[in-house]
Amino acid sequence: MRWFATFVLLIASCLAWAHDTSISGLKFILDAKGATVAIQTTLTNIKKTGTAPEALGSEIHLQVNGHDWTCEKPNLMVDKPTDNVTLQARIDEPVESLDVSQRLFANDPTTKTIVTVMKDGDVAGQAVLTSEFPSWRYGAAKSSTPQHVSVLATMKTFLLMGIEHILSGPDHLLFIFGLMLARPRIRELVKVATGFTVAHSITLSLCALNIFTLPSRIVEPLIALSIVAVAAEKFFKPDDKVWRTVLIAFSFGLIHGFGFAGALTEAGLPPGQAAVSLASFNIGVELVQISLILVGIPILLWVQDRRPKLYQPATVATAVCISLIGLFWFGERIIRGG
Repeated sequence: MRWFATFVLLIASCLAWAHDTSISGLKFILDAKGATVAIQTTLTNIKKTGTAPEALGSEIHLQVNGHDWTCEKPNLMVDKPTDNVTLQARIDEPVESLDVSQRLFANDPTTKTIVTVMKDGDVAGQAVLTSEFPSWRYGAAKSSTPQHVSVLATMKTFLLMGIEHILSGPDHLLFIFGLMLARPRIRELVKVATGFTVAHSITLSLCALNIFTLPSRIVEPLIALSIVAVAAEKFFKPDDKVWRTVLIAFSFGLIHGFGFAGALTEAGLPPGQAAVSLASFNIGVELVQISLILVGIPILLWVQDRRPKLYQPATVATAVCISLIGLFWFGERIIRGG
């Protein structure tokens, strides 16, 4: 009875836990006469926060050179097939300082905004705005020498973004838990996790570099289905060949890569540091996955060794719960379109 109550609590908490944090980008491209301001986000983010696309410019809370700036005559571009939304506007005076006092879509506590300042083709400043750190100031150098963001600073920013991205929602986590239940042996799980990692690294790179992408309305339901698929692996005989699970992990890893890349495509990769940003983000994701495996597998093996009668019904019940959660998310995402 205690196990049943635990599983009910697991389902309830996961169903109430929305998918990942909404990440958007706010970019300033400085030039001699002023700057181009660009918002990069998605229709999914806009719908989630209840903001009209036409009102996107009002989400920018900005002071330029110490006085308030209002977004006027913006150019709005909506690409429904890819779910991407871009807004561009101009600052018509030379920029000495920028004060961003609030992140985009601040009415939603889960949103984050990556602010990037470009000058002479280089990243001159970058910050991640959250509910805890909602504001940021950029002060242009007095000389003509642009301020450069170091490679280490970029690595730190995108490493933390990768860690936070996978921890901010349960679907990627439940996929890993499902893999652990299906293949609770270290050697087998290493093969499965390697297939998953290789696959999502491929699509993460393709999408983040704007080579190939899929809209979130397709990706998100498929991620939910992947959770059902890996949880169902628990019901196959343990002596079945591990390569079936590897193939499943690789196939759905391609889909998860598009999900991971959503955070990067919305924010935009800094020119000249795209490879570093991609690698750092991917390392952040991998650190979480490896940590989960290193913690989860010993626990499963301990239960299997010390409570052999409990192990099978408990893990089967957990797999059923994970499958039900995945099915619920699949239906929900189909209905709301991603």
